[in-house]
Amino acid sequence: MFWIFLIAVTVVLPITIQVLSIPEDKRIQEIKKIEALTELERVKQENYLLENKEMRKELEKIREENQLYLENTDSKWLINKTTIPEFEKANQTEKNSDK
Repeated sequence: MFWIFLIAVTVVLPITIQVLSIPEDKRIQEIKKIEALTELERVKQENYLLENKEMRKELEKIREENQLYLENTDSKWLINKTTIPEFEKANQTEKNSDK
């Protein structure tokens, strides 16, 4: 009888340990997933900031070019500067924040 019990314990014990370790493995995988998502979000935010800097530089170049065209009276451009209130407000806000 003791032998049967001993064989049953040696067979059931490793299976039980493996079944009990499954939630721990899932937790480790969740932690790795969260770390990967955190890193991805950090990279996204860094990329967003870099894009904004580059877009601001491009916008400034376009504004300078437009200013040169507007100052030139015999320009080939037929369109004059249009005023859009939203852009003017944004422009003033940028100038105020730069100071």
